[in-house]
Amino acid sequence: MKAHDTIKAVIVNGTAVEVLTPNHAEWEVRLKDTAALKLEAIAEDVHGNVEKRPQVVTLGGSS
Repeated sequence: MKAHDTIKAVIVNGTAVEVLTPNHAEWEVRLKDTAALKLEAIAEDVHGNVEKRPQVVTLGGSS
C-alpha cells in the first residue's frame, strides 16, 4: 500500500476501528479480548490493496 492511497478500513485483532478523523488519521477500537497482549493492525485502501506486513505491538512483559 502506498502512503498516498485513501484508506478504506483499518482492522485491529480482527475488529474494525471507529474512524475519528478523515482518512483514518485518528481512530479507536474496542477489543472484546482484553487479555490480548499482542495487537495486530492491518489497513486496506479503496483499491482493495491490503498491507502485506501488519503493524504489530506487544504489550506488557515479565515481572
